[in-house]
Amino acid sequence: MDGARPMSAERIANLAQRVREFHGVELEQVLEVIDYLRDGEDSVLVGGSLAYGLGNHKSDLDIVIAAPPGGESSSRMPLEHFIDSLRVDVWKLRRDELQEIFDRARESLQSEAAFAGAFGDVFEQADLKLLHRVAYGVVIDGAPVAPSGEDYRAVAQDILIREYAERMRHSLYVAQLALANGAMVAATINARFGVEEALQARIAARGFPFSDNKWLRVRLDGEAPDLREVYTPLAILPEGAEECRRFVEEAVAAAQELTGTPLEQGRLALDAAWENAGLSLFGAGDLRLLVSPEQDVVFELGTEESEAWRALGEGTIWSCATCTPVQMSLCYSLYAQGMLKLAWSRGLPLAELDVPKEQAVDEVC
Repeated sequence: MDGARPMSAERIANLAQRVREFHGVELEQVLEVIDYLRDGEDSVLVGGSLAYGLGNHKSDLDIVIAAPPGGESSSRMPLEHFIDSLRVDVWKLRRDELQEIFDRARESLQSEAAFAGAFGDVFEQADLKLLHRVAYGVVIDGAPVAPSGEDYRAVAQDILIREYAERMRHSLYVAQLALANGAMVAATINARFGVEEALQARIAARGFPFSDNKWLRVRLDGEAPDLREVYTPLAILPEGAEECRRFVEEAVAAAQELTGTPLEQGRLALDAAWENAGLSLFGAGDLRLLVSPEQDVVFELGTEESEAWRALGEGTIWSCATCTPVQMSLCYSLYAQGMLKLAWSRGLPLAELDVPKEQAVDEVC
């Protein structure tokens, strides 16, 4: 729902059929159960997989009750209800609170800072899902939820394209670092993640809402068979060092083609940096130890590694582009064990992506 056009009766009927088929529950029963949360002018939107033409017998029903400004709202955690086998999660938020989420998303899209999960903070990942529930949800009772001078779907679509593009960049950089360090399993797993994230960016660009990776194959089989052809040769992880190297190279090439952004290791290093979260070097006799009381970590270094660590300097952020091969190998090893973070100095603005955008019609959401 974009707030400007009425929801089609067909989408409501399709939703009702899926809820009935998977759980034996009618939408009228759902409205009765959540009625105690509603006031006179509230609207009821259904989002999530069942509302988007996906779902199965294990799928729950995600509901947003949109109250007028000045009305009641609940906590940001959903209120759980059960109707037979159907779990119903309900958020009740004022429309001005919903608008604030969209406004914040729009501001994040205008920033060059990396998202680092959702739109600025990994703890806001829930807001990305909520944003899509409102933008693409089915209004089963009450008035449409209209935005203030902005198409909700356009914001929801753009935030998802950029979110997945930045995830893709991270995964494929880690894949190439892992390959360079002989960590073949990590290399191929992250390479496949990167391709899946590039595919998700393209699917979002075609106007489909957030559905996460668990529905990726369904999306590829149904709405994007051309993209399925890209994924098929990369869906199964290889064995053997040479096969793994070729797999990573093909994944990088496929993701570059899907998003139009350079993903070679050297290019990505210009925007990537290692972030030290508290490791310090100490000597004890002949031992050279990295110690972090906060992480409860003690890590022994060899002579060459300890010299490389000292050469990184006193700061806590070290650009990957200026690290020596020994420093990169050491930092990757520490990162793989959770002792360093990999940060990005900038995000991937949509203008830098070659991802043709479309708007999906209601009936295929």
